[in-house]
Amino acid sequence: MWKYLTLSLADNFFSFAKVVCVSIERDGIFLAYGTKALWRTKVESFKKVPLEKEKPLSPDYLASVVAKYIAETKTARAKAVLCIPKSWAIVQAVEFPAVVKENLTAVISYELDRLTPLTPVNAYYDFKVIAEDQEKMNVLLAVARKDEIDSYLEALRGRNVNIGKVGVSTLVMKSLLKSTYKDTDVIYVSLGETGYEGGAIVNNLTVRSISGEFKPAGTPDIDNIIKETYPLVETLTNGGNRGVMVINGTEDHHRAFEQKLSMSLSNLDRDVKLDLPKGNKELSYVAVSGLVETITADENEINLLSGQDKQKRRAPLFVSVALFALILSIGIFYFIAPVVIGQRTVDEIDREITALKPEMKKVEALKREADTLSAEVTTINNFKKQNVSSLNIVKEMTSILPAKTWLTHLRIADPAVEIDGYASSAAEIIPRLENSKYFQKVEFASPTFRDSRRNTDRFVIKMELEGENRAKKTDEIRKKNEKKN
Repeated sequence: MWKYLTLSLADNFFSFAKVVCVSIERDGIFLAYGTKALWRTKVESFKKVPLEKEKPLSPDYLASVVAKYIAETKTARAKAVLCIPKSWAIVQAVEFPAVVKENLTAVISYELDRLTPLTPVNAYYDFKVIAEDQEKMNVLLAVARKDEIDSYLEALRGRNVNIGKVGVSTLVMKSLLKSTYKDTDVIYVSLGETGYEGGAIVNNLTVRSISGEFKPAGTPDIDNIIKETYPLVETLTNGGNRGVMVINGTEDHHRAFEQKLSMSLSNLDRDVKLDLPKGNKELSYVAVSGLVETITADENEINLLSGQDKQKRRAPLFVSVALFALILSIGIFYFIAPVVIGQRTVDEIDREITALKPEMKKVEALKREADTLSAEVTTINNFKKQNVSSLNIVKEMTSILPAKTWLTHLRIADPAVEIDGYASSAAEIIPRLENSKYFQKVEFASPTFRDSRRNTDRFVIKMELEGENRAKKTDEIRKKNEKKN
């Protein structure tokens, strides 16, 4: 869902294309012409041309075959691609430190003569990163001799056929296999009349490939081919996925593999999704897959002509300009127009506010007066709550002190109270004060002494207001309950 919702208009999904694919194979020259209209890909025609008897393939012969096919199918304006056999190229996985990622193209060019027998001057090459982590990266490298391929490219150019891409048969096969067996890794073996090719496709990349000839010709050694596939199977099982094994060959080849491997195999000729004839010897799945890879602009394609000038694909400029113009028009509609409408609304609100200003001033004055009165009431209430009336304390002292007791000082310092005075017996005063509802923690503040002249006890007593402490405790309990709520 996310893939389709975020699909760019510059995506190849919406493109139109015409492609002619030429596949050089051991069994002959295979050609295929296909078209793409939006998301629909169709193989329009295909053809097989045998090789010259007992002769190596000459550039002039290849050029004449391709030119004739293009004339017959009227596809002079179609993009032309060339697929060479695996035996013409060196395909291997190499390892580099992760730090070279930003300059990988330059590093591979510099290291090419060390990794292969060829130099950058005499080689066509391309590469793809298979896997990477913080320390190292694995790269799939495909290299072919430049002078050998140039002879064919020049002969084709002499017939007005310009090749824009050169692929390797075992590497282009992944496009057709991944469209047929989706969401799984694949091991495939393709058998012809004189030889075989195969590969392991992991995460949409052909990470390993094999090829060989039948000796004698036309007699496949199934045991030897199965032995050759062991490294491919190991590549898949190391990733924790058995994947699917596919045979591209005749029904006899398929049965022979099933008997030897004692396992279920898939037959590409039966499973392929494109509308193609089954078992037609004129048809090459390498040519069809090269066609599909080019038409769909597979991001993991290997093009030997692009290695030295490898660049990331960019969206077409026309589409970018069209998208920018669309965004700009939307911006005008959603930003400029609302600003004009909003300004008119603001002006209308300003006029209404101006008309209401006199009434608002009266309301604000009343509000300030109400706030002042509320603050005064709060202050009075707090004073009444936090202070016990001094008159009540004096009255209480008068009622509970013994008759022959008189005070020289009475100090009320919220919440403490202290009294000085004389009594016939100071010890009688303590119990009386403790029994009062106003006082607690009653005790002598200093030692008492006997005044012999007056025949009385001189005392200083301190205590705390009972009502004050009770009010404080009540406030503390109330605050705790408010926090919990």
